[in-house]
Amino acid sequence: QPFMNVVGGVSGVPQSHANPPSTKGDSGVGEQSWKSQSMYLKRKQSNYNKGSRDKLPGISLHQKLQMFTQRCENQIFAHVPKADKHTLNNVQHVTEFCQDIHHNMLRVEKKWSSDPSYMQLQIKIDESIRSTMIDWLIKIHYNFKLLPETLFLTVNVIDRYFSLHQISKREVQLVGVAALLI
Repeated sequence: QPFMNVVGGVSGVPQSHANPPSTKGDSGVGEQSWKSQSMYLKRKQSNYNKGSRDKLPGISLHQKLQMFTQRCENQIFAHVPKADKHTLNNVQHVTEFCQDIHHNMLRVEKKWSSDPSYMQLQIKIDESIRSTMIDWLIKIHYNFKLLPETLFLTVNVIDRYFSLHQISKREVQLVGVAALLI
C-alpha cells in the first residue's frame, strides 16, 4: 500500500495509521475525533524524531567542544584584531569597543595637545628650566606615591599652559605644583 494520505493531510503515514478510530460515530467529524487524531499525529511525530536522533552518529563531548571552538574562531573571532584576542575573556576590557575607543582617543589627543614648538615662543624660560621642574615633580610624585597617570597629566597640563602663556622663572615652580594638584 502506498504511503499517501490525502484525507489526513499527512504524507508518509500509511492510510491505515492516518485515521485513528473516531470517538463520535461513523462520520469522524466530531471534536473528539479531531483531538484524538492530532494527539495520534503528535505521538507519531515524536516517535519519528526520537528514532532519527538514535540514528545520528555519536559525537563525544570533546569533539563537540572542538567544533564549537572552530565555529567561534571562524565566525566571531576572525573580526577581532590580534591585539584584543588575549583580552576576550576579561569583561572589563570591552573588546568590542576597543577600536572605537582608540580612534576617539587619537581624535581628542590632536584636539587638546600642546604646540610642540612652544618653548621657542617663551622669552624668560628655556628647555633646561622646564627639565629641572619636571625632575623636581618626578621626585614629588615618587615621595607621595601617586599614580603614573598623575605625572603624565601634570606634564600635559604644564605644556599646555606654557604654550598659551608667557612664564617668568619665579612662576615655573608655582605652575608645576598647581598642575600636580589639578
